Amino acid sequence: MKSILVAYDSSEHAKAAYAIALDYAQKFNAELYVITVARPPEPAMDVETEAFIEEVTEHYNKDFAHMKGLATSHQVKAHFEVLAGHPAQTIVHYAQDLKIELIIIGAVREKAGLLKWALGSVASQVIHHAHCSVLAVR
Repeated sequence: MKSILVAYDSSEHAKAAYAIALDYAQKFNAELYVITVARPPEPAMDVETEAFIEEVTEHYNKDFAHMKGLATSHQVKAHFEVLAGHPAQTIVHYAQDLKIELIIIGAVREKAGLLKWALGSVASQVIHHAHCSVLAVR
């Protein structure tokens, strides 16, 4: 395994997914790609989308700074990026374009034990449409 993708949204589940991805990347000497997918407001204008992405990027850069330090301490080559679009679709296309071999994504459960529809639907769509294996972490 040479490449791992983590879909990151700063939730506790996403942080757990990142921790697992670091371990896998270190064990397999794989490159790690961490993406956050921000869904811009619809209908989106170019100027609004750019401002939205800048705001989201600024927010996630704080998390990414800490995460980069963890990757360095694990001797893992890691790439971090904020993208805009439909989350599941963007994750799947990004993974295909980079020929990612494993996607690791956080999944949220409701109290009743079912996947929560909002995030669960993203994880479910990624699992069903990805060209590679997907590990859902909760």
